[in-house]
Amino acid sequence: MVTDDGDEIHLICNGEIYNHLELEKEFGFTMSSKSDCEVIMHLYKHFGDINLAADRLDGVFAFLLYDAKKDVLFVGRDPIGVRPMFMGVDKETDTTVFASESKAFNHLVQNEIQQVPPGSTWRSDQPDKFYKWFNLENYTSYKETPEMITKEDDALETIHDLLVDATKKRLMSERKVGTFLSGGLDSSLITALVNQYNPYTVNTYSVGMTGGTDFHYAAKVAEHLGTNHHEIYFTAEEGIDVVEKVIYALETYDITTIRASVGMYLMSEYISKNTDDIVIYSGEGADEVSQGYLYFHNAPSVYESSVDSLRLMENLHYFDVKRVDRTVSCHGLEVRVPFLDKKFVQTYFKIDPKLRAPSYKGVEKYLIRKAFDKDGILPSEVLWRTKEALSDGVSSLEEPWHAILGRYVDTIISDDEYEKACIKYAETGNKNVPIHKEAYYYRTLYEKHFGDLDLIPYYWMPMWSEAKDPSARTIGKYKQLID
Repeated sequence: MVTDDGDEIHLICNGEIYNHLELEKEFGFTMSSKSDCEVIMHLYKHFGDINLAADRLDGVFAFLLYDAKKDVLFVGRDPIGVRPMFMGVDKETDTTVFASESKAFNHLVQNEIQQVPPGSTWRSDQPDKFYKWFNLENYTSYKETPEMITKEDDALETIHDLLVDATKKRLMSERKVGTFLSGGLDSSLITALVNQYNPYTVNTYSVGMTGGTDFHYAAKVAEHLGTNHHEIYFTAEEGIDVVEKVIYALETYDITTIRASVGMYLMSEYISKNTDDIVIYSGEGADEVSQGYLYFHNAPSVYESSVDSLRLMENLHYFDVKRVDRTVSCHGLEVRVPFLDKKFVQTYFKIDPKLRAPSYKGVEKYLIRKAFDKDGILPSEVLWRTKEALSDGVSSLEEPWHAILGRYVDTIISDDEYEKACIKYAETGNKNVPIHKEAYYYRTLYEKHFGDLDLIPYYWMPMWSEAKDPSARTIGKYKQLID
C-alpha cells in the first residue's frame, strides 16, 4: 500500500506500470517509494479524474484508490483484464468488497459476485455502474478510415516494431525472467525476442506427456536460440490428479480452459520449486488479437472474423487470461504477456480486416509470421507451424489429452447420471448445460467448492464449426493442415 504525504490518498495495486518513468518525468512527480504503481496516485491527484489517470497508464493493473478527503473509493482494472479483480456485493449488510479471487468472499457476500470489467473504473459514490474508459475500436464494414492501415508492408513494419517494444518494456524486473516455450508460434516468438534483448541466458520451459507434439518444436527453438531449456513431463494420472486443484485455483468449469491449465499448472509448480525464476513471459493473446484459431478459416466473411476477434478480446478475462494468471500466480510467479500490450492491440485492430483474416494468405496469423520472417530469430518450421492449442500440444496425436480425460470420466460417471444432470441444468434455466460427461465432471468439482456461483458467460467453443468439443484436433481444418 502507498499513501501520499498528506495521508489523503491511499493506493493498493496489483500490477506493473511500464511507463511510470516517462510519466514521472512528464509531470515532474516526486516519488516516495520504489513502487512503479505509485504513479497512479500522482496521476489521480494531477487530473482529479480517475479515468484520465487510468487512461495514461501503460501496463497491467488492478487497483483500489481511496480519497480520504472526498471519502470516495475508486477501483480500476487494466484494458484486457490481465490482472484479476472481483467485486462482491452484500445488499443485506450494504457491503461491497474487492479481491483478486472470488473465493475470498466466502462468508462475506451473499448476493452478487462479478469481475470488475477490464478497462473500467468504479467509484463508491456511484456504486451501481462502471465507467468504461477503454474501448477497443474495430472495423466491421467496407468503409475505409484515415486511421486504417491498408498496405501489407505498413502493417508488417508496425507489428514488428510494436511487438519488439512490448517485449522490451516488460523486461523491467529486479528478478531474472524466464519464458514458457511450447514450440508454437506465439511462445516461440516471444522467447526469441526476450532472448534477443535480455543480457543473460534465458531459462525456457515446456511441458507435456511422453510423445507430446510440442516438445520437438520447443527443443528446436531452444537449440536455435541457445537457451537453458527445461522439459517437464507429467503422466496421464498426474494430470488427472491435479484437475480439482486447477479448478479451485481458476474458479471455472470451462472445458478447454481446464485442459490447457493442467500442463501450465504443473509447469509453474516445477518452476516455483526448482528454480529462482519468478517473472515468466508467455504468448497468450496472440490468437485472439490476430484471429489465430483454426476456426477462423471457416468464417463467412472477413468482417465476421473481425467481429469475432473483438468478442474474444472482450472475453479474454474469463478464459485464457484467467488461465495464465491463476496457474502462474498460485505458485508465486508473475506472468508477462506482450501480445496483450495496449498499444499493440489497439494498433493491430486498426489494420484492414482483409489483411487480418486467415483468408488473406490462407494461413492464420500471417501478418505476425511475415513480420519476423526476415529476422532469422526462429526456425522456419516453427515460424510457419500450424496452430496447435496448448491443451492439445501437451499430448501425442495418437493419445490426445482430451481423449485421455474423456476415457477417465467414462469410468466414474454413467450415461444415466449425465443425462439426468443435463435435464436438471436445463430445467433450472442454466445457460451452460454440460456438453458432454467431461464437462459435467468439471462442473461437479467446481460446484463442490463454489456452489451455484457462475463466473463464465459460456463454454469456449469454436465458431463456424460442427465440432462438439473445443479441441482444435476435432476441427476438420486441423486435419487438412497437418496432412
